[in-house]
Amino acid sequence: MEHQSDLPLYRPAAPIPPQYNTRGVSWFQYLKQGANPLKVWNDRMYHQPVYMVPLGPVKIFHINDPDITEQVLQDKAGRFIRSRIQADSVDTILGKGLLAVDGDEWKEQRRILAPVFQPRQVAAFEDEMRKSTQKLIAKWTEKPPKRPIDIIKPTSQLTLDFIANALFGGLSEDNHNLLSNKTDQGLKRMPWLTAAQLINPFKSINRRMSELTFRRQISLLDELAEDFVDRYRRDPGQFENSLLARVVEAQEAEGRSVDKTFVRDQTATFLLAGHETTGKALAFTLYCLSVDKARRTKLVTELDREGENSVYLDYVIKEALRLYPPAVIVSRDTTEEMMLGDREVPKGSTVMISPWLSQRNTQLWEQSDKFWPERWGSEVLKGSRRYSYLPFGGGPRVCIGMGLALMEMKIMLAALLQSFTFDHMEDRPVEPEVAVTLGSKTGIWMKITHR
Repeated sequence: MEHQSDLPLYRPAAPIPPQYNTRGVSWFQYLKQGANPLKVWNDRMYHQPVYMVPLGPVKIFHINDPDITEQVLQDKAGRFIRSRIQADSVDTILGKGLLAVDGDEWKEQRRILAPVFQPRQVAAFEDEMRKSTQKLIAKWTEKPPKRPIDIIKPTSQLTLDFIANALFGGLSEDNHNLLSNKTDQGLKRMPWLTAAQLINPFKSINRRMSELTFRRQISLLDELAEDFVDRYRRDPGQFENSLLARVVEAQEAEGRSVDKTFVRDQTATFLLAGHETTGKALAFTLYCLSVDKARRTKLVTELDREGENSVYLDYVIKEALRLYPPAVIVSRDTTEEMMLGDREVPKGSTVMISPWLSQRNTQLWEQSDKFWPERWGSEVLKGSRRYSYLPFGGGPRVCIGMGLALMEMKIMLAALLQSFTFDHMEDRPVEPEVAVTLGSKTGIWMKITHR
């Protein structure tokens, strides 16, 4: 095994799964735990291939088996649609963006947008990633944080800084600050992607109120997207390195005229679905390394020698994404009755695949709840975890921005760790919870010191 290590293993923060009992998981448990499934999922759900959870009148089938997962996400993908949980939560917010459409409309959008995220195109944004990171490094170098800070905030701000500049080809400082504030406020209002929504008797009213508030908070997005299209029409050449320009160019390559609504919906998708997930993933990776200081030292030593090309950096990122996948639930609804494993699943049922559960499956992963980056150097692991390792989903709907997100994490982590030491404040324990994406109810508080 490459990077073999005799270093001790540590278990970063995660709820202890409650023991299974004959009553199983109930809707009351979800409500009692504030709709945070991580505190409700019992120990059996970490290894049982198909586990049915009755939530009031609704039956949820949790899948935790790579072969059945492959059926749902790949082999039988055409027999599923996005679940009503996801549709209830994001459609009004993301309009007709890539995450909010199905069927032929999704296939058409995916085909149009795929060239925008090819490796060669992603590589063109590496300097912008470094520029955003160096801006944060310069800020902390000039004025180091005197007190511990919740690291989720600056890492999310960092990824927002990059994606906003990458989308629009640069923003004025005023617009950038305004977009940052409005996006942060809007995300706090975004409805939860949890099964508890299905049993909330006031779901419809609550959802509409949340959507209206959210839309008000991010109305600036509409204005920026419309302004971008107007400026692009006047002079396309001014946007030499812009994600949105490439989206428009992809439309034009299809013989289409520039569609402001299409541009706005993809802007919302890239900005809201992209920056927060990567920002939190960065924060959780720094947290894992602060828990395991020996491995942090090992990584920093290699970074000083090899920089962004560090193989161990890849292992650390993969392992942090295994323990803390940004998207905790992938849900689909069946369009017909079918068998999944040994269970008969009725038409209209909701099927859930949780990367949190599959990536901590006690029968598939040795030391499943421990931070062990060296596992990724094993020849046994390479290429064999396609449907048990799903931080970006799987099948045809795998995250289109996966390459961009991984490149962001590599460049940003390498630069931050070469400049600063991040130490978690043990008196402020991390409490993972699921809202829109995986976060921490208590934040991730770090003391930051210059190396």
